[in-house]
Amino acid sequence: MKSLSCEKVWVFASVILFAFGYGYIAHAFNLFPKPYIERALNQATAISTAVRDLPPNSDPVAYNRSGARTPLPDRRQPGLTAVSSNWQDLDWKPAVRLLDVKGNVIHQWITSPIKIFPSLYGSFGKLRRFPPPFGFHLYPNGDLLVNAHDVGLARLDACGTVRWRLFQPDTHHSGSPGRNGSFWLPGGRIEKISFPGLEGFKVDHDLIVRVSKRGEVTQKISLLDILHKNDLQDRIFRTNSGGLSDGDLTHLNDVERLPGSLASEYPGFEAGDLLLSLREIHSVLVLDPDTRNVKWIESDSFIRQHDPDFIGNGWIGVFDNHWDGTLRGRALGGSRVVAVHPQLDSTRVLFPTPLSDTLYSITAGRWQQLTNGNMLLTESRAGRVAEFTKSGRLVWEWIHAPHHSLVSEVYGAERVDATKAQVEKWNCSNDTNPANSSSSEKE
Repeated sequence: MKSLSCEKVWVFASVILFAFGYGYIAHAFNLFPKPYIERALNQATAISTAVRDLPPNSDPVAYNRSGARTPLPDRRQPGLTAVSSNWQDLDWKPAVRLLDVKGNVIHQWITSPIKIFPSLYGSFGKLRRFPPPFGFHLYPNGDLLVNAHDVGLARLDACGTVRWRLFQPDTHHSGSPGRNGSFWLPGGRIEKISFPGLEGFKVDHDLIVRVSKRGEVTQKISLLDILHKNDLQDRIFRTNSGGLSDGDLTHLNDVERLPGSLASEYPGFEAGDLLLSLREIHSVLVLDPDTRNVKWIESDSFIRQHDPDFIGNGWIGVFDNHWDGTLRGRALGGSRVVAVHPQLDSTRVLFPTPLSDTLYSITAGRWQQLTNGNMLLTESRAGRVAEFTKSGRLVWEWIHAPHHSLVSEVYGAERVDATKAQVEKWNCSNDTNPANSSSSEKE
């Protein structure tokens, strides 16, 4: 038996020795299978390089132009434009950039979670490609509050240094400032729930989250609790086509707080009430976060909407994605901006107009009512930011440069009342925290 075992060892050793020897000779004299192995390795490397070179979070090019142009310079709202996207010259890292009227970069904040939350990612983190933040808020001193999608919240100074960070992997999308430097934003967690009829279902349980100026979670409100408390749970089944199967019941994508400066223009609402956008049930509602009462809800005027805003005189403006499942929204005419008046029960379309071309963003998308009456629209899936007059005439636009027939999505854009000279004076060590001084308002 020992002899047989020795023979097996010698046979195995001989095979190993032969394989090693032939491998050396094959490599030295380019014999089989070296050419095939090298070809496979080269192809794998080329594919890997090509994939890394493609812009993450991108879509097919929608326009045959790129860069900035200003068809009506006299009508443009002054200021810089903050744009959240992935950028090729940053190796496709996410960043918020301030652009001037010509599209030049005046300032930037790198928003990669690897940079903001370095302890969460080891060497493998460098291989991950993160989306830009849906939600960001720029303070007058150059600080930037960044909601790193499904990772956490952080406040950066003007130079991009982290002032504080909150690892909160259930925060997402867009929010708005509260009182005393606090901030409201959407959150959520994947979990099994026990609501009547939904026992045992594993869903994305949306939350409304309030964070203090120091980066501490001070309040969480369950959106499903709100719907059931106000007898609105039927909206989940009446308008949501895929929620129970994919777990995305409501898809809270924005929280906007009614500021004290506008409260008198909204009878029936109070300063501190929250305006919420629930994409999957095509609904926008106003909530009192203290009593948990829903004061108003609208579900018939939008399709998979985003970014509702209090725009004054009792009106609420909404970016209506107007999703129809077709290429560039051909069936329903593209995305819109719709205004609704809760007290008058009135609705009107602000965009498009007979003077404007259509635009379309199947998901995401934002809008901003500017002080001169213009509208700044973010056509996210086309990588485009465009400013229009009330009548719908194009004033200014900026479009991402394409790469391999793809264009990076723009997750958010906002016109900022600042000049290049003011930005250059930002002090990285300035730690002022803007706060609403009215003590009578809800958080």
